[in-house]
Amino acid sequence: MTRQDAPRKRRPYAARMPLEQRRTELLDAALRVVARDGYDALTAQAIAHEAGVTKPVLYGAFATLPALLEALVEREEAKALGQLMSALPLAILGDPASLAARITRSWARAVRREPVTWQLILAGSSAMPGPLAARIEAARSLLRTQLASLISAYVPDDRADPAILSRALVATAEEFGRLLVNNPDQVDVDRLASTVQALVTGVVRQSRKP
Repeated sequence: MTRQDAPRKRRPYAARMPLEQRRTELLDAALRVVARDGYDALTAQAIAHEAGVTKPVLYGAFATLPALLEALVEREEAKALGQLMSALPLAILGDPASLAARITRSWARAVRREPVTWQLILAGSSAMPGPLAARIEAARSLLRTQLASLISAYVPDDRADPAILSRALVATAEEFGRLLVNNPDQVDVDRLASTVQALVTGVVRQSRKP
């Protein structure tokens, strides 16, 4: 038998599946690539390899790589925002410092429950494509607005700026979120919650001084 007559090795075949199931499979694969290797490694070839399919299969589910990335961020952002917004009340009832501690614990549990999702969200704008960074910044702005609205009920504008306080709280949460994702043993959630409670107590007391 000549080399030309020898049977060709067949390429791996990706079993057919419904389009939405295939998209979910590819998004899960992309999330694993980002978590393991970062945004720079997120190529069509890397995602297809991770999912065990060919690039034509990938492009049959998503027209372009940016479309896949947008769908990935939209899915994980919705998950993360849902967790955050469910922890934030529509209004402060009772002690705001105790509420701040409860929110901190709820948020820390969410990060520990879905570390890969939060790794994607907290990667930092310099590590992700521009349109995706803009999308996450818009979600961050929504969260700041919600926090500022809650804070304004207890902190008069002439004593402290609720918008500045909300930015500080979100920035602090993101910093500890990265620690929870990358070095979870370095974060004592109870101490973090009690520290946030003490800070909020101090701000509220100071703002109410005559």
